[in-house]
Amino acid sequence: MHTPHTRPASPKLSLELLHCFNAVFHERSVTKAAERLGLSQSTVSSALGKLRVIYADPLFVPGNRSLEPTSKALEITEFLGSALQQIENSVIPRSAFQPSTTTARFQIAMVDFAQDRLLPELTRVIAKESPGLRLSVTSLAIDTVEESLASQRLDLAIASTRLTLKKVRYSKIYEEKFICILRSGHPMAQVKWTPESYAQLNHLQVSPTGSGYVSIIDRALAERGLKRNVVLFMPNYRLAARMIAMSDLIALMPVAIAEDMAKTCDIHIKEPPLPIPLLPVIQMWHERSHPDPLHRWLRQRLVQLCQ
Repeated sequence: MHTPHTRPASPKLSLELLHCFNAVFHERSVTKAAERLGLSQSTVSSALGKLRVIYADPLFVPGNRSLEPTSKALEITEFLGSALQQIENSVIPRSAFQPSTTTARFQIAMVDFAQDRLLPELTRVIAKESPGLRLSVTSLAIDTVEESLASQRLDLAIASTRLTLKKVRYSKIYEEKFICILRSGHPMAQVKWTPESYAQLNHLQVSPTGSGYVSIIDRALAERGLKRNVVLFMPNYRLAARMIAMSDLIALMPVAIAEDMAKTCDIHIKEPPLPIPLLPVIQMWHERSHPDPLHRWLRQRLVQLCQ
């Protein structure tokens, strides 16, 4: 008697599969996703295979250095991150969160002077209060911060300006004071300067994006009908201080970095020739992360560090 061939049952979508998808999307690697979830690589590979069947799409394809999401994967993740967070928030009591027991990884992008100000103390706080927390810090890329927060490749962004981004919340961490530096033997080092004489000098501007950056002193000068002559853009304040020590350029930088670099570089610190406002340093996060207990704890600790 002929027995009809029975087709294997199609896999069913589950919360476990969605967690695997989210981890692979976030890490762009099956191996790293497995480490993040505390699962074996084969388990995550199997989950990804089931998801490909369910969605009839490869979801991730090999790129130059990592897996790249397909358009279908991007469509899924637009809704998945907030859905998973809401599910977890509904079953895990807020009071159950303990910083001392978490083993999560938290990814932050910061402007470079905020790294200088925040990271030494933040790492000490984490070592004492949340030793299992893994912190990953990168330089802030303004052009991609909105997508990175939306896709959960970033948990938090710290910038020196409030960007207008979709579904993003903000709070001020602290305010940064800026001061001028020039080499100790510079002709203007010991001479009283005016906004006019200051603007005529050759300037170095620290900017993560290169030319086109408008600083707080540019706006103050523009109110007086003046404009700086910026001849060099650099991405890092500490490198900029070394360049200042070897040239007749001048630069504006955070007081703390200027004072620290003056210990080892031949630079002179000088007040700007006109009042400039303090620069607010802002933390930004996606609205889906707002109620997350770990996220809230870390945001609060960042503010407390600067009080």
